Amino acid sequence: MKKISLLSFVFFFILMIVGCDKQNMTYTSHPVGYAVISDTFVAKGSLNYVSDKPYNVNWLSMELYYLPSVWGEIEVTEEMQITENDPNFVIIDYNSTNQKVFAKYVHIGENTWTAEIDTGQVKYVNQDGVNILEILSNEQEAKAYVEALEFQNAYFLDFELVMLSGYLSKLDTISAEDVIQKVSEVQVVEILWAETISLLPDFSTYFPDYDSTKINTLFQRVFDKAEQDEFRTGVFIG
Repeated sequence: MKKISLLSFVFFFILMIVGCDKQNMTYTSHPVGYAVISDTFVAKGSLNYVSDKPYNVNWLSMELYYLPSVWGEIEVTEEMQITENDPNFVIIDYNSTNQKVFAKYVHIGENTWTAEIDTGQVKYVNQDGVNILEILSNEQEAKAYVEALEFQNAYFLDFELVMLSGYLSKLDTISAEDVIQKVSEVQVVEILWAETISLLPDFSTYFPDYDSTKINTLFQRVFDKAEQDEFRTGVFIG
């Protein structure tokens, strides 16, 4: 089947943050962090960080990637004959106006996940029955998930764990304008020298639609990498 498209929908919130004294700049850094921020999205956060002591952030961004509890829903047409006990699907409210059909098995990166109904909602679990949300709470797992979606290495499987042909995610059938709920935003915030990270503003306030604790976890993971060599992108001569 066609691999899942429109899996990742990028919501860029670019914050231009201006420091005032740049004599002590020694390098720039572009660290990246990953975290689940809701039952719907995994987020990739990043920033540009300048200088090795003052916390001088030039810009901040967040990209959102749908979880399979969203893109795993099948677009059902009148021509399809899907029975209530079809082994390839999990169905909520079968044969009603509220019916939702989900692929029972999805492949993401190197892993296979199985859909289950839990209190009227679909969740995807691994072979040990662990919810994908719990697995992705580990940053390396969240990173692997995002990279799998970026490379479109995610698709439906049938009950024999072979690629399932002839079915599309509902996200393949609607326009990007319908899926992307926010347009890019640019906000300007002026920060003087912040000698400690605690003096930076609460960045979760720029993402009010999401849980502040989860947003702060995401960007704490980003800041934790700011001084790691692999993320340094340049040297200033000052």
